[in-house]
Amino acid sequence: MDQYLTEEQQVELLKRLWKEYGLAVLTGVALAVMIVFGWRFYQTYRVEQRQQASMIYEHMMISLINHQYDEADNQAKILRSHFRDTPYSTIAALTTAKIAVDRGNTVMAIRMLRWASAHGQGNAFRQTARIRLARVYLDQKKPNQALNILESIDDAAFMPLVDETKGDAYVQLGSILQAQTAYNRALAALPDTALNRPLVEMKLADLPVEDNQKN
Repeated sequence: MDQYLTEEQQVELLKRLWKEYGLAVLTGVALAVMIVFGWRFYQTYRVEQRQQASMIYEHMMISLINHQYDEADNQAKILRSHFRDTPYSTIAALTTAKIAVDRGNTVMAIRMLRWASAHGQGNAFRQTARIRLARVYLDQKKPNQALNILESIDDAAFMPLVDETKGDAYVQLGSILQAQTAYNRALAALPDTALNRPLVEMKLADLPVEDNQKN
């Protein structure tokens, strides 16, 4: 403010500025306060959601240990419907799918893995669900469906496992050269210390020799 203005002029200038900009200033302050408190509320809500989801998942696991499968399924449904934005909903779906496979309920397993593939929290969970879904299709002798699922995976970290599973699918289809290519890609990407490397090497060695390879 101009230091040469008289005291009365300074007061009048302040009044005029407040009249012109006072509402905008108040609105800006109010918005800033709302944003700060809204963010804090959101963070608190997320923490509480995770804590509740963790407790429900713990109850689900206890039910599974006690072979109370219906109760475990109910807990998993709660996680999927009310706590979808937490990792526990995806973990519950993957766990339910694993139990379903062990009990021979492939329909339930496929449904859970499809859900996790579409709604899983985090890319790693979604990719894992797709690979497991492809495995279930292979168990059902449906290699084409398995390959369709595997084509949707583009995360480089999962490609060795994807290529190994593709190799298994091509074996079921009788496409030996394609299986060989897939297994070789998997081995090229796997470190020497990888736990599944010996298994992939065995699968590659066990491939039958096609007639055009014999000549």
